[in-house]
Order: sequence, then C-alpha cells, then structure tokens
Amino acid sequence: MQIGLASLTMIGCIWIAFATINVAFKDQIIEAKKRKFHQMQMAYEDRIALMNAKVNALNGRLLLNQDDYEDKLLALKKRQSDLKNRQARIEALLGSEFSIKGKVNVASLKTGVSANARPVVPVVYDNGDKLTLDFEQRQPVRLIGRPGGTKASALPAPKTAAMLRPTRALMPIDEELKQIEGRLQDISRTQTKMLARIETVTLKRKARIAQVIRRLGFKTATSKPRHLMDTAIGGPFIKLDEGSPQAASFADDERYERIYMNIDNYTAMKRQLKRMPIALPVRGTYRITSGFGARRDPFRRILAMHTGIDFKGQIGRPIYAPAPGKVVRAGWMGGYGRTIEILHDNGISTRYAHLSRIEIAVGDQVSRGKLIGRVGNTGRSTGAHLHYETRINGKAVNPKRFMQAGRYVF
Repeated sequence: MQIGLASLTMIGCIWIAFATINVAFKDQIIEAKKRKFHQMQMAYEDRIALMNAKVNALNGRLLLNQDDYEDKLLALKKRQSDLKNRQARIEALLGSEFSIKGKVNVASLKTGVSANARPVVPVVYDNGDKLTLDFEQRQPVRLIGRPGGTKASALPAPKTAAMLRPTRALMPIDEELKQIEGRLQDISRTQTKMLARIETVTLKRKARIAQVIRRLGFKTATSKPRHLMDTAIGGPFIKLDEGSPQAASFADDERYERIYMNIDNYTAMKRQLKRMPIALPVRGTYRITSGFGARRDPFRRILAMHTGIDFKGQIGRPIYAPAPGKVVRAGWMGGYGRTIEILHDNGISTRYAHLSRIEIAVGDQVSRGKLIGRVGNTGRSTGAHLHYETRINGKAVNPKRFMQAGRYVF
C-alpha cells in the first residue's frame, strides 16, 4: 500500500509539474506551433509557385511550338501556291506542237492547305510512280491558360513528367512538316527538270528549222531576250544569294523568256518556210524522169542544161500550188508549151510547163494546195509530164532543195 501510495503521489506531482509548465509557457508553445505551421504553409506555397512556374513555362513552349507550326504551315501553303502557278506556266508551254511524249508529266497542283485540311499534291514521275503529299487531320493543340482556351484553374495540376508530354507530342508534326517540305522540293526539282527539257526541245527544233532555211539560201531573223535589249537601266549593285527565292524566281523568268523566244522564233521560221514552195506540185506516187542539171537533150542529143525536174504523169493529172503566191504568167511560153508561173515570197518563183490545161489566170492569188493546172504534153516535150522549176530572183535552182525542206515541215 505504501508503494502504491508513493506511485500515485509521484504521478500526481508529475502532472502538477507538467500542468504548471504548460500554464507558465503556454504562449511560447502556441507561438512555436504557429511558426511551424507558417513554415509548412510557406513550403507548400513555394511548391505551388514552382509548379505554376513550370506550367507557365510549358504554356510558353506550347505557344512557341504552335506559332512555329502555323508559320511552317503558312510557308508550305505559299510554297504550294507557287508550285501551282509554276505548273500552270509549264502546262501553258506544253502545246500540241511542243509536247514531250514519254517525258516527266507533272500533274496539276491543288491548293487549300489549312490546319485541319488535307491538301493533295500529286506528281507522276518517269517510272509511273505516284506521289501524294498531304497533311493528316489533327485536333488543334490545346494550350493551358491561353486566351480563349481552357483556364488553368479548370485543369488539374499535372506532374512534372507529364507536363513535357505535349512538347514531345509535337515532334511527329515537325517530322511530318519536314517530310512534306522534302516532297515539295521533289516537285520543284521535277518541274525544273521539265522546264529544262522544254527549253532543250524548243532550242533544238528552232535550230533545225533555222538550218533548213539557211540551206535554202535565206537568212533567219532572231531576237534577243528583252533584258539584253534594254539599254536605259541601272542602279546600285546589291549581290543576291544564288539560293534565295528571288534568285530562283528570276532564273525561272529567264528560262521562260528563252523558251518563249525559241517558240516565237520557231513559229516565225516555220511560217516563213511554209510560204516557200516546199510542198510537191503533184500528189500521190510519182516518178522523176529527169533531174535538175546537165543532161543530154532529148531532141538534139547534145549536152544541155535542164533547169527543172520532170514528173511523169498521165495527161490531165492535177497540179497543185506548192506555196501561196500570185500568178504572174498563165499561157503559152515557147518550148515550155502551156505554162504557169507563180511569184512567192522572198523573190522565189515556180514554173509549171507542158500543161494540157490551165485552171487559173494572171493576177490570181493562190494558196498552198490550190489546183492550178493539169499535166500535158505541149511545147518541146517527148511525152506527158510536168516540167517543174524553182527560181530565186529569176535564177533557176534545184527544186529538190525545197522538196527536202518540205519533208521537215510536212
């Protein structure tokens, strides 16, 4: 009992001492707890502020990524529009006369690129492979706290690792944009290849027809590019980078000018050539019984000059004008018998002798292919045939020169 009483007495004393201390130091204890709570509150607020800073940093990165994506998209739209305009100019060059069969065939480009659209840019290459460029349909990137979007307070605070996922999700878009840019470059290279081939074809055809005209003994008029003819030009020298868009556009313009100049010159020379007697005066099969140059005279059997070509034919076979011109003779002409003479451009004239019948009169304007007379055996002739002459400024030249040129045009 003594031990029990002593224990109770000790416990009572300890309690009295603890209560006395608490009463004596109550304010200090409460202040310490307040300081501890304040410290915990500040640590939590610091953590929240850090998370908000990370969220704001993420928003900034997302905004930059979104703006960069939109800028790249606008650049691709501009590039695609430029390629469409370039393709339209290429198609304008590919007329029936200058078609390049079996070469690169660039299809028409369609526009309409937008953030959620699927613009199609088809191209057909030499081997027949088809390439289609498009944007996959995607939902717009949602930015935290962006004006007009979802407010930050409505979203749960993401963890640090999760906050980086939207940025990593943009990587496939960047890769896709790079792939599309590469494909647009392929289209540009294909169009450049097409333009180079068009220029080569037009230049070769212009050179060939110019050579034909020169072989006939005539000059061809050529024109220079406009930038070489302008003399009232000047300004400060500002070097331009060869790889810049302005330089590429200027190179295209120069190439278009050369191509159009080739086409214009070719067309003018072909028109010039078609006004020469390069068509045959007879149609169908024919046989030449005597050519141009020295021969033995069929009547006197001595050496003589034959100033034309003899086409054998039945009496009455039609004879046609080989080129447009004006009839300057239609009647009897000594040993030529019934004769027609037509004056063409460039001082060229043609004669048709030994006719059985004349279908035109002096002063008539004839077109190429018009019926002018019929084969006969009049004048100094041993049988039914057409004596055909070509003359330049009154001097007889070999008609075969014009006939060979006709093979090129017709």
